[in-house]
Amino acid sequence: MNTKVQRDSLNQSGYEMLILCKSQLEKAKEAFFNQDGDLAEEVMHTENHVNALDLKIEKDCFRFLALYNPVAKDLRFIITILKISSEL
Repeated sequence: MNTKVQRDSLNQSGYEMLILCKSQLEKAKEAFFNQDGDLAEEVMHTENHVNALDLKIEKDCFRFLALYNPVAKDLRFIITILKISSEL
């Protein structure tokens, strides 16, 4: 697999995590304001998927670092994806 394919895969995973976290935030807000316990539980259960995605992104970033020894643009991309996923 070449660096472009790996970067695209990481980019897609990062985007998926962003969309999922945004959805989680909206649902959590709705559950809080409407006192909806079922929705709050759904948010908590979906958190496991977010955590698994974070671990996958981290593993894929480290694999990219190990296999391709990135510099410049690729290295900045990997560092950025790692930081964003840990913040989300």
